[in-house]
Amino acid sequence: MRPNPAVTGHRSAAQDERSVGAGYLRRLGAVPLREELVKRVLVALALVLCSCATDPIPKGYTGPRASIVDTVMTDGSSKGEFFYVSEIDGKQINESLSATRGKSRGRGFHMEVEIISREVPVRPMKVRLEGRVAYAAPILELAHLGSMYSTFAVIEFEPAEGHTYVVKGKLSESGSEVWLEDASDSKRVGTSVPQK
Repeated sequence: MRPNPAVTGHRSAAQDERSVGAGYLRRLGAVPLREELVKRVLVALALVLCSCATDPIPKGYTGPRASIVDTVMTDGSSKGEFFYVSEIDGKQINESLSATRGKSRGRGFHMEVEIISREVPVRPMKVRLEGRVAYAAPILELAHLGSMYSTFAVIEFEPAEGHTYVVKGKLSESGSEVWLEDASDSKRVGTSVPQK
């Protein structure tokens, strides 16, 4: 006959695990809850941002076009420096950082880079350029908070038909900047718009 824990003051191994909490949850497969919650929030945020993104080419547009390409400089398989267009004329567009985060979801510390190239109409436009350091997993970003450099610039420019423009930049402790250059001659294009 087994002793009654309530009478004898003894606890079973299962009761000890339940009292510990995390050990019990780990055995149930519910840990790491915090990491799973962060992943779900990031995925939901990415889906919301992607659903808000618009195509820079208006529906039915048949005029001349140019291209703008984002760039990514990787440092190993888990870190990248992203330089991309996030908005055209105040409207969010698809960009490489969000695309990479979506593609890398569920791959742990391995970043699956996706570089976005988009066509734009040939007309004057206001473009928001961004540069930022990103890691494959949120926990890595927390571990490197001191070097999570970022910057942005808003420029006005008019692309030339058939030309390709590339978003470039640098991110460092000594200073960060992002710019747009014509791929044909590597010259910077656009006029900076002062921010209020």
